[in-house]
Amino acid sequence: MKILSFLLSLLLVSTPVFADVYKWVDEKGQVHYQDHPQGTPEGSISIDDGAVEKVDAQAINQLKTKKLLKDMEKARKQRDKTRRKKELTQRKQEEKCLKQRSQIHKLEARMQKHYSEFSNERPASYEHQSEELAERKKYLDEYCN
Repeated sequence: MKILSFLLSLLLVSTPVFADVYKWVDEKGQVHYQDHPQGTPEGSISIDDGAVEKVDAQAINQLKTKKLLKDMEKARKQRDKTRRKKELTQRKQEEKCLKQRSQIHKLEARMQKHYSEFSNERPASYEHQSEELAERKKYLDEYCN
């Protein structure tokens, strides 16, 4: 408890320190950041608005945060769009597979009926149906689970 009260008192006693940051570019094109304007002693307050630019660190951080949030939102929307497109493609493929299975069952039933009606003789359409059945089964093996 003593430690907690000690830490709390330290927190209350400490005061935030705010400092201005100044940015300037020298004749070589290098950018410099300082806590006082270019060419002035540390204690002086005169500012030449043309040569020195005051940088608000909090405003810069807010702009960076907004840009980061905007980029993250854009990336999330892109992921969602990609996911929806993938789900739609998958659903269409599942529908095709279901249709193929249905057609296979119909063909097998039709072929079985013809085979039993004609005993050992197969009608002329039997070969065509057999080829179609083989193609549909090949499709199922290739694209469906």
